Amino acid sequence: PKRAWNRPAVSQVQRRQIMGYSLRTETHRYSHWAAGVEGEELYDYTRDPREMKNLAADPAHTALKANLRVQLDSIIARRQARP
Repeated sequence: PKRAWNRPAVSQVQRRQIMGYSLRTETHRYSHWAAGVEGEELYDYTRDPREMKNLAADPAHTALKANLRVQLDSIIARRQARP
């Protein structure tokens, strides 16, 4: 548990007919539902380990959210492109 992370963890979950994907780094978790159409979530584990405050709509986190989304979407695209 004390080793540094060198890549994010990714998870996928379906709620009813909506597919959601999450990217978890050492400090944050970003999720989007139906590619963001059904919502987004962003949590800061250094300040909020219980995920009580969703930061996705906070303008102060726009750049971080965009960066995590690019990473997540890239991983999803690579996984879907596999034969």
